[in-house]
Amino acid sequence: MLTGPAVPLFEGVMTKPFGSADFAISPTGTLAYVPGLNSGGGGVMELVLVSREGAVSPLNPPVTFNPSANLALSLSPDGSRLAIDIVGAASPDIWVKQLPSGPLSRLTFEGRGAYRPRWTPDGRSVLYITIPDSGLPAVWKRRADGSSPAELVWRVPNRAIAEASLSGDGQWLIYRINGDSGNRDIYAVRPGRDTAPIPLLTGRFNEQGPTLSPNGRWLAYTSDESGRDEIFVRPFPNTSGGRWQVSTQGGSAARWAHSGRELFYESPAGGLMVVPVAQGPTFAPAESRPLFPLGSGLVPSAIVPYYDLTPDDRRFAMVRLAAVNQAPGAGQVVVVDNWFEELKRKMHPARK
Repeated sequence: MLTGPAVPLFEGVMTKPFGSADFAISPTGTLAYVPGLNSGGGGVMELVLVSREGAVSPLNPPVTFNPSANLALSLSPDGSRLAIDIVGAASPDIWVKQLPSGPLSRLTFEGRGAYRPRWTPDGRSVLYITIPDSGLPAVWKRRADGSSPAELVWRVPNRAIAEASLSGDGQWLIYRINGDSGNRDIYAVRPGRDTAPIPLLTGRFNEQGPTLSPNGRWLAYTSDESGRDEIFVRPFPNTSGGRWQVSTQGGSAARWAHSGRELFYESPAGGLMVVPVAQGPTFAPAESRPLFPLGSGLVPSAIVPYYDLTPDDRRFAMVRLAAVNQAPGAGQVVVVDNWFEELKRKMHPARK
C-alpha cells in the first residue's frame, strides 16, 4: 500500500513529446539525465529557418508558442505563410503566420481542437484534423484567410483519422487511421468522386507518415515491418507494384523536396537525412546521407514531419526550444553519484 504525499524526486529534466523523458537510474544509484524543460505539448517553442548546412535563423521579430502534442507544421506552396498547431487557452488550434514578419492569426475555432495542418496545393486553404463535439477525428479544411466556414473533407465511420494530405493535383486525399487490429493503416480516396477509399497499406505492420511525391507517382511512408521504423517508397496508387527501402539505420517523418529529386527524413540518432532521387520511369534512389544534426534545441518530429521546405528547397521551416525553455547546461548530460542517498532524504525528510 502506498502512503504519504507525493514527493518530487528531481527537476529540470528534458521532457519530450508524448511525455517521454531523458533520464536513467542504475541499480547502484547513479542518476543520469539531460537537462532542459518541456520540448513538446506545453513547452515554449520558437519558429526558425534552417539552411541545408544546419545554420539556424530565428524569425524577426521572434515567434514563440506552445505546441500541441500532435506536432506538425506546413508552409504554403509559395512559402509566404506557415500553418501550425498551437495550444491555446482550451484546446489546440491551427494558426497561420504571415512570413517573414506579418501577423500570427488563429484559423480554427470549431470542435474540441484542430491539429496537423497541411496546405491545399492551390494555397487557398488549410487541411487539418479536427475533433468534433460529437464523433471521431475527421479531415476538414478552411480558407486560409478565414473568409468561409470550415468544410468537411472526409470522415470514416467508427474510425479516427490521424493524419491527411492532398496530392499535388488536389485530387487524392491520402490519410492514415488505426485499423481493425489496432495497426496503423494508410488509405487513399478522391473526395467528391469516390464512394469508398482505396486501401494502400493495410497489413499486419504499422504504416504511417504517408507523403506523395510532387508528380504523384511515389508514396513514401514509415513502416515497422523490419522490426523498427524505416522509410519505404512504393508506386502510387498501385502500391503492390514495387517497394524500396531508402533508410538503413531507422527513419521516420519523410518529406519530399518540391523538385521531386530529393526525399528527406529523420534518423533515430537525431539528424535530418537526404536521399537523392533520379528522375525516370522507375524509382531510383541513391544512398541516403546526413544533412545536419538536430542540435541547437531543434525539436524532432513525432510521426509526421515537424519541418517543411521553402519553395526553392534551400531552407527548412523548423521549431526549436525557445531561450526561456533552455535550462543551464541544456544539451549536456548530468550525472549524479549516490543518488539513492538523496532519494532517502527526500522520502524521509525527518531522517538525517
